[in-house]
Amino acid sequence: MRRSLRRIVTASLVVVLVSAAAGYRAVAALGQAAPQASQPSGVTPAGLAQIGSLLAEKRALTPVQRKINSRLLHAKRQLTGETSVTTMSVALPRAASGKVQLELRADVTDRLLAALGGLGVDVVATQAAGRSVLVDADLLEIERIAALPDVRFVQPKPDYFTSASRGSVFTESSVSSRDDLAIRRERKLRDRGAIIESVQAALGGQGHITNVGSVTSQGDVTHKAATARSTYGVNGTGIKVGVISDGVDGLATSQASGDLGAVTVLPLQAGSGAEGTAMLEIIHDLAPAAQLFFATADPTPAQFAQNIRDLRTAGCDIIVDDVGYFVETPFQDGQDPSVISNTNGGVVAQAVKDVSASGALYFSSAANSGNLDAGTSGTWEGDFVDGGPAADPILTFEGAPTRLHSFGATTFDVMTFTNVSGPVTLAWSDPLGASSNDYDIFILDNTGTTIFDSSTDTQNGTQDPFEQMGHAFPNERIVIVKFAGADRFLHLDTNRGRLGIATAGSTHGHATTTAPTSFSVAATPAATAFTLGAPTGPFPNPFNSTNVVEPFSSDGPRHIFFTSAGAALTPGNVSSTGGQVLLKPDITAADGVSVTGAGGFSNPFFGTSAAAPHAAAIAALIQSARPGITAAQVRTALLSSAIDIQAPGIDRDSGVGIVMADTAFASPRITASPVNQTIVARTTASLSVVADSLLPVTYQWHLGPSGVVNPIPLATASTFVTPPLDGLANYWVRVTNAKGSTDSSAATVAVTFTDATNSFTDATLTTGTTQVRAVHVLELRTRIDALRAAQPLPAFPWTDATLTVHTTAIKPVHINELRSALTDVYTARGLTSPTFTGAITTGTLIRALHIAELRDAVTALP
Repeated sequence: MRRSLRRIVTASLVVVLVSAAAGYRAVAALGQAAPQASQPSGVTPAGLAQIGSLLAEKRALTPVQRKINSRLLHAKRQLTGETSVTTMSVALPRAASGKVQLELRADVTDRLLAALGGLGVDVVATQAAGRSVLVDADLLEIERIAALPDVRFVQPKPDYFTSASRGSVFTESSVSSRDDLAIRRERKLRDRGAIIESVQAALGGQGHITNVGSVTSQGDVTHKAATARSTYGVNGTGIKVGVISDGVDGLATSQASGDLGAVTVLPLQAGSGAEGTAMLEIIHDLAPAAQLFFATADPTPAQFAQNIRDLRTAGCDIIVDDVGYFVETPFQDGQDPSVISNTNGGVVAQAVKDVSASGALYFSSAANSGNLDAGTSGTWEGDFVDGGPAADPILTFEGAPTRLHSFGATTFDVMTFTNVSGPVTLAWSDPLGASSNDYDIFILDNTGTTIFDSSTDTQNGTQDPFEQMGHAFPNERIVIVKFAGADRFLHLDTNRGRLGIATAGSTHGHATTTAPTSFSVAATPAATAFTLGAPTGPFPNPFNSTNVVEPFSSDGPRHIFFTSAGAALTPGNVSSTGGQVLLKPDITAADGVSVTGAGGFSNPFFGTSAAAPHAAAIAALIQSARPGITAAQVRTALLSSAIDIQAPGIDRDSGVGIVMADTAFASPRITASPVNQTIVARTTASLSVVADSLLPVTYQWHLGPSGVVNPIPLATASTFVTPPLDGLANYWVRVTNAKGSTDSSAATVAVTFTDATNSFTDATLTTGTTQVRAVHVLELRTRIDALRAAQPLPAFPWTDATLTVHTTAIKPVHINELRSALTDVYTARGLTSPTFTGAITTGTLIRALHIAELRDAVTALP
């Protein structure tokens, strides 16, 4: 994961370029898992006193100050000497002018813009629908800004990550309190260079293919997309694919080398950075005829959400991104327009759900924050557990105890490893814009004595259940405090760090919605692994069941508690036993592949950022094969194509497994609807079948029991008009999808004639009254002929084959033949033969009873 340099340039900001993947998979030189200090209490009296001082400041906040992000307010108070906690240093994003870059969560009105101008605030961008205003302002003006009536919340400009495991720029908070930072940074940079060179050498030894432009992703071979294109003649024609990432730097360079064709960039949405260019190259490699579009995710969640909708408006059938804002909620399934969230924590998920509901397919990176099975998790999820008083001497707030959270044996968690990670964040199971339970988080040194960072925003009923502080270093302790309110389910995330006490459940945000046609995509190496000695990919062979998920790929499942409107899914229970568990990620695709590196992008391309466009490109091939196919049908094709890896079935690391392009077309997925059809005897009916198949199908209608093929099919079209029949007959149709030279898949549909209308002549036969006539015998012959053919049995040699109605007299032989021919059918079907009244010999009077018994025996057959 990586954040754009442009997004966080600041006069007071320390930035370090290092490898995110190395943070999870690096050799020992890059860092060691830090031993936990043995201090059962977790926080010393000195540490509790510092926490107490910050909480005392929080208790004393004015209503206006509670509208300001706590770290932003702390930075201002340090500048003016209003705080006693001096060990905590806050780095803020700054503009070239030196002003602080802020996002105001506000109603965008002329009154607000005029008032901001009067305060000397520079308005950078507005997003009215998202209630967002980006400004550059003097730090000392934040309280005057917060006091404006249209302003709901003031916070530093939100930051996000992309899911490429390679060089990353990040903010170092509390730099002044960590004297070894410069030494650590130098070692990381030196070792990263050595690892990158080794990886590139290893990848170069395996070679790369160049059938599109100068470089082609190895995923084209490992996913068998090249096989699918050549076998089924598909290439993405007619499909529009939209990409959202940081930017498309180097786009012209990639186009000049033939690695990209035309790309439609939404107006003023080119962004900055080259990750979008690399993602576009992957899609072009696998689906070269797809029409490509791009929009940035910068600069706010509101703009990100708008660009998702704008790409759909532009006609994109498939949208893929690799971006996640740190403020995105793990617990709410989107954000209705009526929800006022001070972080806009659900607007991106809502946009994903909206475009999915309109028929689009959406693919998002699962993220690179590690997984529990690989021992790389930087996440802790679980219910709050009371671990004792959080501050001394301040023990209560409005009558409620202020308590430490217990992680089990300790009241702290430890950052055991970090190379490049984002901020430490905390979310809990309250709805967006309506949290009345107040939690805070702190980073302390390895003895629990000194505070390096904290986040102590107010939650008193109208705020989000969210706190965010800066980066934590190895051995440092992370402490959670319940400042006020009830116990809740917690999600602590170090965003690519590694925790001593960790759980599964890393992937979250818009990658984990309930929309069935939105996908969270995990990563597996196609060619090589980032860390030497780790499992490599199968290139130049296709993926197989022995391949594994990257150790840095984020795991699931995702536990949610609220609808997009903030309604509880399980009212009264927002603990670990309530809510809804989503099986995420959904699928797995390739990373560790070659791209051009245009725009200065790192090559090879690692991370779930590379995986998501591979999956999206396979979806484009599927859609181009069958115009008009629904997004739900594409989902079925993708999931049914997957190679199951790791834990059997759907697992929390890989989902259903690695999606494969060739089997997405060829898997035996023919379903016919309706599966059973009935028509009335002696009528003519049209029998239609709708086959769900990615490729054209052929039809063969047959007379007889299902599966017993008549030598001469009655029809080869999807609609078959039956001949008029007297009697009962069964039809079936075989719908076939050619899968190549050696295999095929098919479904059958049973078609049954019924006697529901009792359509025999003289439906009611009365013995002694109704005279047996030739028409009665002819009707029975017709139906018995059909039943015999269905078995199949040879045609019966009827005596007096031509019976003339009203002329030919009915003889005993005619009745005996009907009985014999029908008994053959019962015997062939393994049924007990019917019982008939009396033997019929010369001179026997043919009665209505004899005909009625035969009719009953015919219509009794299934």
